[in-house]
Amino acid sequence: MERLCRRRLLPDGAAEPWLPIPANWAQHAVSRQTRDGGSTLTLYRRALALRAAHPALGSGTATVSTSGDVLTVRCAGDDETVTCVLNMGTDTALVPHAGTVLLASSTHVRSAHGTVALPADTAVWLLED
Repeated sequence: MERLCRRRLLPDGAAEPWLPIPANWAQHAVSRQTRDGGSTLTLYRRALALRAAHPALGSGTATVSTSGDVLTVRCAGDDETVTCVLNMGTDTALVPHAGTVLLASSTHVRSAHGTVALPADTAVWLLED
């Protein structure tokens, strides 16, 4: 059960907050993010499931490289290789890659003809063919 505290619902047994909670923080509540397929919570849950499904991410050998504003972490396991590419720049980066997009932090990631178009401030996890 939940109880009302300063016009907010709190789980039973939860302590009353001692700091003010800004009204716009409601958008970050688990109950809201769970329903939003593009939320940070959903991305984290998908990433954790991806790590469980692909052992290379949890126990493979990682190689880190950079090219301009693009950081690449390539995780090689016994049976597969998964690469995470992060674009930390302000422009879209074209990343050559032959493989399958497993997860992206944005719906604006495009993959075609061996190239991934990675918008600014975006990450993508790729399974190598």
